[in-house]
Amino acid sequence: MNVDAPAPAPAAVAADDDDFYWEQLPSELVAHLFSCLKFTDLCAAARVCRQWREVSAHEEFWKVMDVADKEVPMATVLALCTRFPLVEGLQLGVVPMSDARAFFDSPVMPLAHLTALSFGVLENTHALLAAIHTNFPQLLTLEIASADFRHKPSTNLTVNHRRLKRLRVGHRAVPVGVPISYGDRLTLTCPALTHLALDAMEHTRLDLRTPELRHLEIPNHKLASAVQLREALAGCAQLVSLDVSRSAATTNETLRDLDGSCPVVAELNISGCINITLEGVEFSNLRRLRAARCFSPLCQTALQSFSALEELVLDESGTQTLEVTTLRRLRSVSLRGCRLTALKLWSPELVSLRLDECHALVSVDVRSAAAKSFEWRHLIELATVQLSCPNMEYLALEDCDALKPEECGALTGLDPLGLPLLRRLSLQGCEGFESVTVASDTLEELDVGRCRLLRRACVAARALCKLQLAECDSLCELSLASEAFRSLHLGTCARLERLTLTAPHLHSLDLTGCGALRAAALTCPALTAADCTFCLSLEEEFFLSLPTGAPSLAYLSLASCPGLQPRHLAALRRLPKLTSLDLSYTYITAEHLAAAISPAPDGEEQVAPPTPPWVVGISCFRGQAVAAVPGATPRALQAPRVRRGGGRGRTDDRGAPVPEGAGSAGAASTAGLMGLRALHLAVCKGVDDAAARPLTDPRVLPHLEDLDLTHVPLSRGVLRQVVAVRAGALRDLTLSGCPGVSGELASLLLGENAGEERA
Repeated sequence: MNVDAPAPAPAAVAADDDDFYWEQLPSELVAHLFSCLKFTDLCAAARVCRQWREVSAHEEFWKVMDVADKEVPMATVLALCTRFPLVEGLQLGVVPMSDARAFFDSPVMPLAHLTALSFGVLENTHALLAAIHTNFPQLLTLEIASADFRHKPSTNLTVNHRRLKRLRVGHRAVPVGVPISYGDRLTLTCPALTHLALDAMEHTRLDLRTPELRHLEIPNHKLASAVQLREALAGCAQLVSLDVSRSAATTNETLRDLDGSCPVVAELNISGCINITLEGVEFSNLRRLRAARCFSPLCQTALQSFSALEELVLDESGTQTLEVTTLRRLRSVSLRGCRLTALKLWSPELVSLRLDECHALVSVDVRSAAAKSFEWRHLIELATVQLSCPNMEYLALEDCDALKPEECGALTGLDPLGLPLLRRLSLQGCEGFESVTVASDTLEELDVGRCRLLRRACVAARALCKLQLAECDSLCELSLASEAFRSLHLGTCARLERLTLTAPHLHSLDLTGCGALRAAALTCPALTAADCTFCLSLEEEFFLSLPTGAPSLAYLSLASCPGLQPRHLAALRRLPKLTSLDLSYTYITAEHLAAAISPAPDGEEQVAPPTPPWVVGISCFRGQAVAAVPGATPRALQAPRVRRGGGRGRTDDRGAPVPEGAGSAGAASTAGLMGLRALHLAVCKGVDDAAARPLTDPRVLPHLEDLDLTHVPLSRGVLRQVVAVRAGALRDLTLSGCPGVSGELASLLLGENAGEERA
């Protein structure tokens, strides 16, 4: 049947699912579905029905048998190999001694077409390797993850195979007390072998007759001496990659001989070789060097001679001073946990530098034109950092307790010659920072969290859109200028006292929990919402700066601010766009409410308050931070004085006319907060009948829609008057806990609606 033939008409297949049979599917379609199944699933599908058994019997499905993750009996594996002798790949899991003997002595041997064979755990590994050329003549790849050599007939092992290209044998840990005899010599006669990996090889002699060998891994080997290692590597002229890590036989003399006998070595792993210093070693083609946990200091001259080096790994090494200035191709350096005290690294192509946990490192000097990100953590003694990375975009210096701002050079000032394109900067956990000054045109994210001694921060970054100040317990002064901020949360700065904020596009400001905040100079013409809940120390300067600094403010929360004074609320009358005011949990009285909503005398000259002398003027449009002269106000933060009355319109102190409705000091209506739509006075115990009298006047707050009087001690008569006056306009009225609430008041509230329902 042709799989491309048109599908049968819908009537050919029953519409009811209960009447549908899998036999109706074409065999070609079933074969396509079987090709997506795993080996064990294919075995299960073959036992479903006759059609599926016939389809699954195709040779293509059984070329690769993977039973490594399933406990499939060896008898089943041998039966499948007998039925499908063209199998090319076989992956087995744990093969105990009995199964290994049954596998090697089976009549199915040899598997003439098998090219890839792998074992998870193989006992009697000696027997397999000794007979590999007889049982698997076409084998190309052999992998034994965990080999057991305890059961063998002789002391020496010889592996002969003319086609084998990859051999990997892992070491199996043997319980303490079990007698082991691995033998003296391992001989490999494999002319086509290119990759050889013998992990924890226990043989004391290694004879390699592999002229094409390019990759050799013999970590933790037990060769008797350095002479034996040199003899083993003598015939490997094509060797490109060598791993002799964790070996006492690997010495400087061995590497010098290797340099002569294997001139094309490009990758070398000598990690854990405690006696290596690389003195006198020269590898002109070496590209990757791994020397982790080499406790002897490495020879600086030898490192400088590796002109082709691209990757250097010295994790947990004993080198104390590293100065690399001539390796032009070096791209990656890892120094995690090493004993370095000074680092000088100049490479134009350097991309990655890892310095985590270098507890003794004091100074760092890095120059690179290709580096884009560095993440350094827990450098507790680092005191000096010099970076010249013109393409750097992300830099993290976290938990560097000894780092001082004056020693950072390009970090805090963001010197255009050092980091001109930096977009993300993290100084998290740097306990030595008491003040930070950052000026940049490109910086977008700044994290100074957990800098518990930080007291002053001045940031001028026009692109800054994310600022982290978590756990800055000592921060007292913050000057911030940015064009990219849309919302800002500073509630984690419990000791913040003074705030200078220049953000022309900021819409939302959250100061919840800034209990020590006393004053703020805001230049935020687009600010519409400010939450000052639990700001316990606000002073008059903050309120007087709002009309000029945030003329578009529509929502203001002063809940739980116990220090509110009548003059503070009087300043809010000059916010023409204020529609929502939250004064819950405060100690306001009749005097406070009268100051907020009573009319202002006509013709009164209202002058914007002068900027306090402690304000730092910031020009974020030029990417520079400029400190103002003490006692003077930066011109960018000065607000004009506005005069009202006289019938001639309003003008500022320069004589320029001010349009109606502009957010200036005199733009407020004479009625005071005329546009207020929401007023929250929850749990204001000082609001009594006298304080609530203005709410019974329909001319006061005519647009009020939301009124919250939760637990306000008002009498029944005053509540009735408020409800009678406001019932037509109010959409949300909360009177929970008011002692004056009664059934008569509820009838008054619902009377009109109830009449409509009765009609």
